[in-house]
Amino acid sequence: MRLDKLAYLGLSVFTLVIIIIIIVLGNYGVNISSDRNFLAFFKWYIFLFVFNLLNIFVTLVFHYIMADVQGVQGLKGFTGDKGLAGENSKCFCDNTDVTADDTTMADIDLTSDIKTREVTDLEDNRVGTLIYHDSEPPATEPLNVGMEIM
Repeated sequence: MRLDKLAYLGLSVFTLVIIIIIIVLGNYGVNISSDRNFLAFFKWYIFLFVFNLLNIFVTLVFHYIMADVQGVQGLKGFTGDKGLAGENSKCFCDNTDVTADDTTMADIDLTSDIKTREVTDLEDNRVGTLIYHDSEPPATEPLNVGMEIM
């Protein structure tokens, strides 16, 4: 049994014991005086006190019964603030004991293997540029394109 159910059960029993004690003491309290005004006030006071304790008792029993009832899932809450930006790093090694020297994006040259080459027609007029990836140094002579052969 969960702690909250035990607490509801324990408080319910305690409240029931207090109700019984108040009723017993209220019956003995009627014998204090025979004045009509005192008896009316005293009985009204005992009635309100027992009524409030019964209200507390019923509420505790209700919570004890409803403690295991699964409710409907509520609406999704608000999304929190975005966290701080992380730091990028690039490492192609399998050994995890060795750390990479490149620790920021500024240190990593991602465009070192991008090459360009002029494209000309047969009369050596420039018609465009070819962009490609290669680890070799770029060719010095331009690419010549001729008429399309059918």
